[in-house]
Amino acid sequence: EQQDSEQQAALFPRSTISALGSMDADENLQGSLSLDFPSLDWLEALLPGVSEPRGRLSGAVELSGTRTEPSFDASLLLAEGSFAVPELGLVVQELQAGVQGSPEQVNLQLSARDEQGDLQLAAQMNNPLDDTRSLSATLEGADFVVMNNEGARVEVSPDLQLGWSAEALQVNGSFLVPRADIFLDAWIDSVGGGGVGPSRDAVVVVEDPAAQVAATGNALPFTARLTIILGDEVRLQGLGLDARLTGDLALQQDADRPLLAYGELLIPEGSYAIYNQQLQTRDGRVMFYGNPLDPVLDLRAFRETPNAEVGMQLGGNVSALQSTLYSSPPLPENEILALLITGKSFNNMDERDDNALVSAVANFGIGRSGGLTSAIGDTLGLDDVSLSGGESYLDSSLGVGKHLTPDLLMRYEIGLFGRAATLSLIYSLTEQLKLEVRSGLSQSVDISYSIEKD
Repeated sequence: EQQDSEQQAALFPRSTISALGSMDADENLQGSLSLDFPSLDWLEALLPGVSEPRGRLSGAVELSGTRTEPSFDASLLLAEGSFAVPELGLVVQELQAGVQGSPEQVNLQLSARDEQGDLQLAAQMNNPLDDTRSLSATLEGADFVVMNNEGARVEVSPDLQLGWSAEALQVNGSFLVPRADIFLDAWIDSVGGGGVGPSRDAVVVVEDPAAQVAATGNALPFTARLTIILGDEVRLQGLGLDARLTGDLALQQDADRPLLAYGELLIPEGSYAIYNQQLQTRDGRVMFYGNPLDPVLDLRAFRETPNAEVGMQLGGNVSALQSTLYSSPPLPENEILALLITGKSFNNMDERDDNALVSAVANFGIGRSGGLTSAIGDTLGLDDVSLSGGESYLDSSLGVGKHLTPDLLMRYEIGLFGRAATLSLIYSLTEQLKLEVRSGLSQSVDISYSIEKD
């Protein structure tokens, strides 16, 4: 029995969908489908985050074969397309797409432009109706703006190849970023959002990596070999930093293994504002030797004074950064830090400068040898200024103390990374015997006895 229907769907105003189909007693199929959508406004309700979809979509399908072995010949065309993603600041124009399909192969060709760049996507699926189906695709482009909002403006020039089958998914190629401006302050605001962090007694459970692998054991194996190339016009701004980045980063992903990163990002020039002082940076490097979350940093922040160049050298893994002071010609550490942070000689600082200096010691972890903290303590009239560490940098703390009497020391210690503060009274009963009363999250009374050996 042959049925013929043509209707105008309420959801698709001014659109036409026509269908005609039949199957005879021998289960031979014959049919056709045609559609024409002169407006794509209805897509806005189906695609959250997408606004102002425009274009004309038309297509046709011819059906033949039998019920057990159907065959088809399909075509679909999108012309004069455009849309926007306001959250990203993404505006796609001149979107053209064409699909040609049969039981043996389906081909897709797509092109798009924005205000200055372009993208081209080509994809081919073999045996789309069979379990042996596979997909190959390429994505190429130049200077296409993928983000343009308060957080960043990023242009990309991709050259990617994708392969998919029932056994694996693979992505290879390169990703050139010729120009980008990344605004850290906006990212911090969007992530922070004024939320409340976890309490100190919160328990963080980290799943065993083996369990994670087991949980994804049924997932499609994924491998990737990607090279990210930063051009000469990539800048990082915010949190006092304004720096230019360049360099290459190779990303390697293998099935059931963590992501690896190898390469070197350079910081050829930049500046860093701290305590109302503008420091310059040069010849910085961020080196990746596998772990993408813990690269090695090598960076100098410095300033020129009339008589010397003073600066700070940052080095080591990001998870355990070390910082040292330097100057040319050589100067005492307290003089270097004073010139670096306040722009004044150590002997000419006022109370506000003293506070900035102590804060700098706390924030950067410098002066752990004791000489610098002793000099700061003398300037502030304190008997004890010290930095102490623990099993990790999260356990670092800054302590300051003042003798109320020759035998009674009041000491205040605060964690640099969120640890609770403690107030202690230490009474020296003898040279070896001390009584300590400590108050913080908990209270304690301790008696210590020290023995010196030659």
